[in-house]
Amino acid sequence: MVNDSKFTTNLWESCPSSKNKRESCCYYYDDGPVPGFTDDILYVLQKHDVKATFFVIGQRAEKNPDLIKKIYTQGHEIGNHSWSYKMLVCQSKRFIKGQIEKTDEVLREYGYKGNVHFRSPHGIKFVVLPRILSKQKRKKYSF
Repeated sequence: MVNDSKFTTNLWESCPSSKNKRESCCYYYDDGPVPGFTDDILYVLQKHDVKATFFVIGQRAEKNPDLIKKIYTQGHEIGNHSWSYKMLVCQSKRFIKGQIEKTDEVLREYGYKGNVHFRSPHGIKFVVLPRILSKQKRKKYSF
């Protein structure tokens, strides 16, 4: 279990200019879902009535359907963090689209109906990825 008080303090300190941090911060988690760790995060968020976005790796999502369902049934948003977390720089358009679309398919298969935003692995994106995301009219997030 995570150290609850330290964990939430660090979350709220991440938005020092906000007067009402619980209503004006965006919390997000990358690279999951990971059994145990994702459960711990969900526990703390639920305890403090805080919502977050979980940017998931498709291969991990496919192996953890119950965690994906738990994330969205608790009111959190799910984002796409690629299928395999491989760098998308210097990759073909086909490869990049495959990384995005395969993850989207798994999320939809597991019942997620919300918007699926995209956050590139390692936060790196160049010419091809922004064009693909723009054509898909998808919001993209960076560090």
